[in-house]
Amino acid sequence: MSGDSDTWGGGRLIIIVDSLKLEGKNEKIAAHGYPLKGASNTPKNGGSGGYIYIKVNHKFQKSTIEAGAMITANGGYGVGGGLGGAGGIIVLEKLTLTSEYVTAQPGLSLLKNGSIDSSFESGCKHGAPGLFYNPDLDILSLNKEGTFTNRRVYLSGNSSKIFSVKTLDMKNHTRVVL
Repeated sequence: MSGDSDTWGGGRLIIIVDSLKLEGKNEKIAAHGYPLKGASNTPKNGGSGGYIYIKVNHKFQKSTIEAGAMITANGGYGVGGGLGGAGGIIVLEKLTLTSEYVTAQPGLSLLKNGSIDSSFESGCKHGAPGLFYNPDLDILSLNKEGTFTNRRVYLSGNSSKIFSVKTLDMKNHTRVVL
């Protein structure tokens, strides 16, 4: 299976503003990989979720985020037996939202009938988990939804710096490998 007009990654979205106002419930800012669930039954691999970076300055007014508003970067579904795309990356600076407001789930592999492929005989077909980072709250969250996957997430950095966070949130099958 190869990429086509229905399979692509979520792209990159960078927002730098004085304040952010999100009203209403559900997705307000999204960078999903495609295809979406229910797109077709033609075998396709899912694209990776995108990268969302939001920085607010709060010089003139505070941000207001209504409960239920979401910022999302999910991986695309693997339809017709295709492989799911990896979850995206969401970074929020000076916006004190917790992981309840964000999701970066991996794309799941769907069978031709649209149900989730739960047979793992040939290895996991779901994408790698996504990542949420908020330096102001000192939170790094991987696989927030706890989706089963055997895909790895690598955290790497400059060898002259130590990466530290107050809260490292890892669900179910997520692991750090050195």
